[in-house]
Amino acid sequence: MSPSDKPHVIRLRGPWRVTRAETDAGEVRLPVRARDFVAADFRGGIELRRNFNWPEPLGDRESLWLVVQQAACPRFSIDLNDQPLGTVAERSQVPAAWQITHRVTAHNELRLTWSINEPAAPEDSSWVEVQLEVRLDVGSQD
Repeated sequence: MSPSDKPHVIRLRGPWRVTRAETDAGEVRLPVRARDFVAADFRGGIELRRNFNWPEPLGDRESLWLVVQQAACPRFSIDLNDQPLGTVAERSQVPAAWQITHRVTAHNELRLTWSINEPAAPEDSSWVEVQLEVRLDVGSQD
């Protein structure tokens, strides 16, 4: 792959708004460990929400992708603008990517949702890395 074919990467590190059991719990920046914002005995739902803007139109041969680059955490779901995008069920499924070119608007909200049903291990290193990538569509003709 030549340098011009490499995707333009935009890391969505934060801030992400944290909601635990439907209660606002502040903000975090990714990557983050679960133990940094959830007590070891916590059970229930956790959401991370982040807004991002996409004001620029893409070129004819470009596409926009949401990529979960790394995840060492339990199963979680991803929504874009209140529409389900996908699920990452286990560590072996990353990187995971979804083409979102026709799903984004000028103002967008990304939501990651977990359901915590068992205690986290004391050495828990759960974290997630999420990014946008603008990719050149290989095979497209000028």
